[in-house]
Amino acid sequence: MSSLDNKKNRIKSKPSDYTFREAESLLSNLGFQLTQGSGSRVKFYRNSDQAFISFDSPHGNSRVLKKYIVNNIVKTLEDKGDI
Repeated sequence: MSSLDNKKNRIKSKPSDYTFREAESLLSNLGFQLTQGSGSRVKFYRNSDQAFISFDSPHGNSRVLKKYIVNNIVKTLEDKGDI
C-alpha cells in the first residue's frame, strides 16, 4: 500500500487525533495548494477542478483538527472522488 493510500485510509477513519500537518500533507499530495486567509483561516485550492476546502487552523500548541473539520475534508474528498 502506498503512502498516499495510507493517508487516505487514515482520514477516512475520521480519527480524533488528526493533525493539521497530516491534512496539509494529504491535500498537497492530491494537488491542493495552501493559501492563507485572514487570521487563522486557511484555504486549500485545486486549480484543475476548482475544488477548495477552507477552515480555521488550530490555535495554540494543539495542532489537532476539530472533528467537524475532519468530517468536512472527508466529505469534500468523497464528493470529488479522491477517496
